[in-house]
Amino acid sequence: MVNVFVSLISGADLLEAELELADSVRTLREKSEAVLGLSCALADSAGNIICDDSTVQNMVEHCGTRVTAVIDAATVHARYFSAGAALDNISAEEWEALEAVSLDDYDLPPWPLETCAELLCRILGLKPQQVLDKELEEEEPGERRPRNDFWGTACRHVFSNPRCIAAAAPTGVLPLPPDIVWRVQRIGFVFEFAEKSVGRGEGALDADEGDEDENGEDDDEDEDEEGEGEDANEEVEHNESARDFTHSFAKHPRAALRIFEWALAVHAIVEGPRSKTIA
Repeated sequence: MVNVFVSLISGADLLEAELELADSVRTLREKSEAVLGLSCALADSAGNIICDDSTVQNMVEHCGTRVTAVIDAATVHARYFSAGAALDNISAEEWEALEAVSLDDYDLPPWPLETCAELLCRILGLKPQQVLDKELEEEEPGERRPRNDFWGTACRHVFSNPRCIAAAAPTGVLPLPPDIVWRVQRIGFVFEFAEKSVGRGEGALDADEGDEDENGEDDDEDEDEEGEGEDANEEVEHNESARDFTHSFAKHPRAALRIFEWALAVHAIVEGPRSKTIA
């Protein structure tokens, strides 16, 4: 008999299992899936997937008694869990790198970081500070119109205390808190527009014009897509949800991409039919 420990990518312990050396790795994987409630594979410290048909003895000889559960992120539930685990794995230095991002002449971070901060603030219920919109002031001197400073708000309340994310929505725990569900439902179009905008690289999301985007030009585009048929729409929706946003955040601190992926995962859990099909 041997005790084998399974942990998550975040480093958190998942389970300790007592197994016979002649048992197959499949037995350990199935035990891990029972605890997770999700499909997973087992990997060694180098990230190599361990074959199900291997024996526990062979696994221990090559990998030791500690392995990692790698979640299959093919479902909405799994994407939410994986996104939360990825956030948990962000180092203090990476969070500090976000606070150190240089702002432009209008006190805005590089696109799409403001979008990322907006989604995060909206999920957590953080009211953005009102600051002078320097860009509008340049165009219309003396108007002194304010704008929502989501980036500054995120720097002050989240990046300096990233554990507040897990405190508001513990990693992988469902159902989501009712206050988060309510906030995400109210401004679902903001998340949808952000996903499309960042995925296509079309520019930053302006929250103050969110309703106009919902009812204006974007609606025209949506109507064109609707004309292609329901099947086409479902395929587009699936492809967008599975899109890799790495290219949009390649020049920015890694934590920004992880926040964005987590925000979209939260929205996917809240948004409707696809999440209801998950056992």
